[in-house]
Amino acid sequence: MGLNIPVNLLTYGILVFAITAVVGVLMFCVKDKKQLLIDLAVLAAAGLLLLGIYLVGVLGLLNSSPAYKLEEKARAAHSFPEDMEVAQMVDSPVAAMLFYPPDKSDHTFILSIKRAWGPENYQFRKGGSSSQITQGIEKFYHGGSLILLSMNSARVARVECVDGDQYSVDPDKPFALVIPNANTTNSRLELFDVDGKPVALANPALEGAQNVN
Repeated sequence: MGLNIPVNLLTYGILVFAITAVVGVLMFCVKDKKQLLIDLAVLAAAGLLLLGIYLVGVLGLLNSSPAYKLEEKARAAHSFPEDMEVAQMVDSPVAAMLFYPPDKSDHTFILSIKRAWGPENYQFRKGGSSSQITQGIEKFYHGGSLILLSMNSARVARVECVDGDQYSVDPDKPFALVIPNANTTNSRLELFDVDGKPVALANPALEGAQNVN
């Protein structure tokens, strides 16, 4: 897998090269080299400050978390009560969390994706609530991964990928599943309730899924 470098960062590299070339010309032409060096040092400091702001803001170094910190950060950000429960699953590119109170009267979902460059942290991308999650199963996707979120009113107990993996689900609890390769080997899914009866879900698996980017 190649290194995925943001275009804006590549632009910075080209800019640094150009500035270096200009500095070389100035050092050759300008007689008062001491004052020139002072001016260049000030400009370099300002440039580093702007680059730092870019790295923190645009690349989201402060607005991201490692996988093990995601739940803690979400609870703090949303001021969830201590008894708030969560169904969650983290697959390599996607982290899905579904928070709900003990009586399952409400929910909040939070989807984060792994940053493509830099530290292997996850950044928030989508969240909120959905009537589809309450009444059935909501589908999202990122890359080749499918995310299934549900308060599990249908009491789903098993999810089978026709060409691959199987997932067990507690029929008495909401669930959050991240299924990889939903665009290839796991392109079709079959769901079954606690009695082994099929639960309807549109196929192919990505049909009707919302993009998380």
